Amino acid sequence: MRIESVRFDASGNPTLVVTGGISFFLPLSRVDELVGMIAATALDGVEPQGGTGLRNGSGTPDGSGASDGSGTPDGSGRRAFLESLPRTRLEFSEEDDLYLFLASTDEALKARKKALDLCARAEQSSAGLAAKLASRGFSRKTVAAVIKSLKDERILDDERYARVWARGRAERRAVGPALLAAELRSRGQGEGAIRAALEDIDFSRALARATAKEYARQAALWRKKGLELNENFRDSVYRTLKRQGFDPEKIREELERIAQK
Repeated sequence: MRIESVRFDASGNPTLVVTGGISFFLPLSRVDELVGMIAATALDGVEPQGGTGLRNGSGTPDGSGASDGSGTPDGSGRRAFLESLPRTRLEFSEEDDLYLFLASTDEALKARKKALDLCARAEQSSAGLAAKLASRGFSRKTVAAVIKSLKDERILDDERYARVWARGRAERRAVGPALLAAELRSRGQGEGAIRAALEDIDFSRALARATAKEYARQAALWRKKGLELNENFRDSVYRTLKRQGFDPEKIREELERIAQK
């Protein structure tokens, strides 16, 4: 396998195309690593054909490029070096460090881009985002690195996600704290994030709305059947609200309040 061509985007970031048409995007921030790897290969006996911007395999430029004094080419020298790669006799396989470096760097950038796209659309949890990236074929190692990076940058925040999700869920549906906590656990949220999310919600108001709605719904059904709204009726409303995750004692208090009206 060889590097067949190199093209650059508007910012000067290179994409290396290798045998078989496989393309690897490489940010400028990682070019020096590539220079070092190919310099090491040259030291191992691979002699480039034409100017690569390296002299004596040392990583320093020859007359075709410029040096920043650190032993690696500067901006113009790096570009000259990259442009020269298709003219070298450098060959490598999928097991070689050079290929693995290009593949892992390219995958990490693609995974991060996809992760940022998903985060821009909606708040994400680390577990949910990891599952979405894995389903798109990214390796476990790459996914873990991207998730850690986004969490370090606070782009990904499980407590923030839990608060946003729980608040929206509580507003859309009549659900109590027990059910919300269970649903958050099923989404991979930890107990700390769950507690913080539940503290943000006024469940007394949610219970009042849910009780009034369920009471009216079941009352209409019982009256339609000619049934009395007795203790059995109130027990039926109680059981429904309990299934929705509300506190049993608070449900009874709310039903008693309605009964006294």
